Order: sequence, then C-alpha cells, then structure tokens
Amino acid sequence: MIPTSISTAISYPNAKPHLGHALEFVQADFLARYYRLQGSEVFFQTGLDEHGQKIYRTAAEAGMEPHAFVEQQQHLFRGLLEALNIKPDRFIRTTDTDHREMSQAMWKKCFDAGDIYKKTYRAWYNVKEEEFLASADDVKDSSTFGVDMKFIELIEEENYFFRLSKYYDKLVNVLESKAYEVVPSNRSHEVLNFIKGGLQDVSISRQKDKLPWGIPVPGDDSQVMYVWFDALTNYLTGTATLNGDTIVPNQFWPYSLHCVGKDIARFHAVMWPAMLLSAGLELPHQLLVHGFILSDGRKMSKSIGNVVDPHEAISVAGTDATRWYLLAEIPTLDDGDFTLERLRAVYASDLANDFGNVVSRVVAMCKKYCEGGVPQVASEQVENLEKTLISEAWQQYHAHIMERQIDKALEVVKGMVVFCNRRIEEQKPWAMAKEVSRKAELEELLYELIEMIRHVSVMLLPAMPNTIEHLHSTVFSGIPDEVCHSVEWGKTPPGLKLPEEGIILFPRLES
Repeated sequence: MIPTSISTAISYPNAKPHLGHALEFVQADFLARYYRLQGSEVFFQTGLDEHGQKIYRTAAEAGMEPHAFVEQQQHLFRGLLEALNIKPDRFIRTTDTDHREMSQAMWKKCFDAGDIYKKTYRAWYNVKEEEFLASADDVKDSSTFGVDMKFIELIEEENYFFRLSKYYDKLVNVLESKAYEVVPSNRSHEVLNFIKGGLQDVSISRQKDKLPWGIPVPGDDSQVMYVWFDALTNYLTGTATLNGDTIVPNQFWPYSLHCVGKDIARFHAVMWPAMLLSAGLELPHQLLVHGFILSDGRKMSKSIGNVVDPHEAISVAGTDATRWYLLAEIPTLDDGDFTLERLRAVYASDLANDFGNVVSRVVAMCKKYCEGGVPQVASEQVENLEKTLISEAWQQYHAHIMERQIDKALEVVKGMVVFCNRRIEEQKPWAMAKEVSRKAELEELLYELIEMIRHVSVMLLPAMPNTIEHLHSTVFSGIPDEVCHSVEWGKTPPGLKLPEEGIILFPRLES
C-alpha cells in the first residue's frame, strides 16, 4: 500500500475550540478517509500546541499551573474530534515526552549546521499570535489587522536565533519548482513575495526567567524554545523516532500534506522548510492553505456576537450534516459563510430533499415493483446503462480532490443526485409499472438508479461516514466492503434483498 501522511496544524488550547478548528479537522479527515478508500496506508495527525506566552498567561489568569490548565483544555479538543467522528492516528501534545526529545534533537541538528546563534534582541512582540513584529510600523498598523494593542509588548532580551536569511535561495527554489507545493497558487505567490521582500533571522528562544513554560534549550538551561520552533517539530515527532540524537524518519515521512489556515501559512511555507533544510531532512510534498469561516459575511468575533460553537451546530443538524456543510458549502481554498439558519436550509435542500429523498424513493420502488429487492437485470444489460456518465463523474471527483477543492468534488456528487431525481420525474417508473410490456425497461431504470446511489454513497463516504455506513449496512447489506466501495459500474448484485422498513437518512429537524 502507498503510505500517505496528513496533518492539521496543532491548535492553541488557550480557549475552547471554535468552528475554524472544526473546518480544518473535517477537511483533513475527509482527505485521510479518501486516501484510505484509494488503498493507501494513511497516517493522520492532529493535536495541541501547549507551550508559549499565551498559554502561560491564560493559565495564570485562571489561577492554574500551565500543565494543569492544558490537561483540562485538551479534553475540549478531543471532545470536538469525537463529536465530528474523527479518530486521528496520533493526537500529539507538545508536552509529550517524545516531542520534547524530538524538538531538542531538531535543535541540535540545526545548531550543528551552524544555523543557531545567540544575540541580544529588542523587538515588538504580539503575545496573542506568538509572533515578533518586523518593525515599528507593524505596531502602528496592528489595529488594521484586528490586533488589540494590549497584546503588543516591547521585548529586549538575549535569545537564540535561526539563520532564516541563509535559506533565501533554497526556499525560493523549492516553492517555485513546487518541490514543496503551496495550494492554492495565490497563497504560494503571497509567500514568495514575502520571501523576496527579504528574510530576517528569527528569534527561536525566550529567557526562562521570563517564560518558564517551554521545552529547555539543549545545553542552556537559561532558555526555552520559542513556541514556533517547538510547534513545527510536532510533524516530525509523529513520523520519526530517535536513535540517540539521530532522527530516523518512518515510512510516512516526508508528509504528503499539511493542512493549515491562511493566518499561519508563512510559518509552514518559510520557517518549517528552512528548519528541515538545515537539519538535512526531506521536505513535505504539499501545503493546503484554507480560508476563514465568516458569519453573515463578517469574521466571527465575540464582541460582534456572531460566534457559532461547533457543538451547537452539531446539536442542530447532527454530525454528518455539519461535516457536509463545512466541506460542501465552505470553499476549500477560500473564506466561506456559516450561520445556523443556512445550516438548516442546506440540511433540508441537499440532504433531506435531494439525497435522502432519492434513496428513499428508489428503495421503495425497487421493493414495490421488483419483488422486494434489486431488479434482476442481466449483466449484458447492466453494461449498457449509465456507465459512461458515472465514469466521467468519478474522473471529475478525483480531479477536484487532487486540486484540493473538496467543495467542487462534492458539487459533482450533488449533480449526480440531481440527475437521479430528474431521471425519476422524467421516466415516471410508477407509470411504467402499469404496463406489463415495459417491465424490462422499468427494471433497467431502477437498477441504474440504485447503482448510481451506490456510487454516490462511495463518493460521500469521506464526507458523511456515519450516514453512508448506515446506508451500506441496510440497503447494501451483505455486500463485502471491497465490492460495495468499488468505483466500477454494475457491482450491486441483481436480486439483492432490500430492508423491510423504509429508510430515512435525514429526518426532519426540530424547529
């Protein structure tokens, strides 16, 4: 099997998870499930970034020690993953012992390469974003980016620096050649323009007497690692082991795909590959940069009062409908809007009235007109049905996913559902059933429709696993997974018995 590794960014647990976390989790989970269906051996990692000034201060404000605080907070993020039906292969925490050891090994690699040095540093620091600002102008302009000045501080201390400037030429080369591909292309252009504007060496440690919460710098107990050097190394922790100080990657390194938000794209497209180049390690293959979730066209904000708790969305429409909305309604590569009212509307239109309705109607007609099961259509007749249409749909579906446009892949699925519903209305199987001479025509139509439903269900499996697994265990019961999940036409066995009870995939929502 082909090894495929997928990650999300690790989340700050200084507050409870929001809908933006849910979006990234679901996008990455969709791709992990998709690649498993393609026969890949998949490693999927997510987790928490538990160090840094922001965590340290938030814990203090809560009257807690940092370790106790993050131990409390991690349950909130695990709870959201569970609510979204996401089971990562590794839920990493930067307080994990193996991560501390990997981060220190990575530090030594970069230090031995001559890329870490110590100097006194004076700069403005954004505590909220865990980021040093490039100049005083950034402080003046901070309100433009929605940064409260209470988070901006002037810091002067002796720190370790990483020679990011040394990797200007190599970074430009790997990004322009797409050896490390940033998707979409406009994000790649933004990163390249940033690099070509000139790279400065970056601070990668803090004095321990000012920030005691962090991974100790090897050989200097007076310093702890700055959160981004520590955080980015998490991807290596999940896909490598240590033999002494030697980093030994496993079959899932380098990463096939990192999935991150546009606000942290630079760290992943500039700092991270520079660290790997310094350490002599292979670069990831691709960086998928998604946008933000808006509410009524505005960025979600507590002060505006338009923040939607992902658990509230799930309580309104259920896990799979929430997953569907995040994947199909939010453009994978851009910003998208979310409201509970729109969630209800999409549930009713896409899921209950379209997909759920066509499944219910076709199953009911097969049972009524075909002796309680899938029509007994001969194999040569099956070959002559809508095989070409399905083949083209699969090609489009795969192509969109390879372009990392999950929303467009699901548009293909919606098109297939619309086709099935239109086919029913145009062909009127209930009228065919009244004419004995049209029995064969009726059976071919119903077989075509139920086989299309099977194909649509396989396309939807990474998006709505609970719903589709229920569909497969009822309507397609007894078919082995490898057959049920096949992209070949005609795999639904003629004569397959259908469930006695009617099937309702998406019940009416409570008002």
